[in-house]
Amino acid sequence: MDKFQDAATYNRWSADDKLAHLRSCLVAPAEDLLCSIRGITYEHLVEKLRLRYGTSEQTEKYRLDLRYRRKESTETLQQLAGAVEKLTQLAYPSADIAARDILVRDGFIDALDDRHLQIDIRRQNPRSLDAALTRAMELDVFN
Repeated sequence: MDKFQDAATYNRWSADDKLAHLRSCLVAPAEDLLCSIRGITYEHLVEKLRLRYGTSEQTEKYRLDLRYRRKESTETLQQLAGAVEKLTQLAYPSADIAARDILVRDGFIDALDDRHLQIDIRRQNPRSLDAALTRAMELDVFN
């Protein structure tokens, strides 16, 4: 929505223009919201999308996703770190940077698929996600 709003501002779209462009951009399942609604305004559509898909209404879901996130067999450590970082941002949008750094570091270590690797990294007491990721990559090479 931020990118869409930036485009709308840049192009000086009216509310009707924004509604037309937004409707044309939606794909399933988001476009299914339009099936039952006639005469919807841009503001009403944005509110419906925010309630259905907005991150502030889904923080508990993201917290659970983060808690149970595990490294997939085809996933690199860097990909895992990026996914955990994104989930942490979505799960704790109002956390300050210092708290979020701790949450993302711990979430990354918890998501590793090797218990011994988790313990080895925790013993090193990494201060950040980057430090934990670097240590995990080093230990992965040794193993």
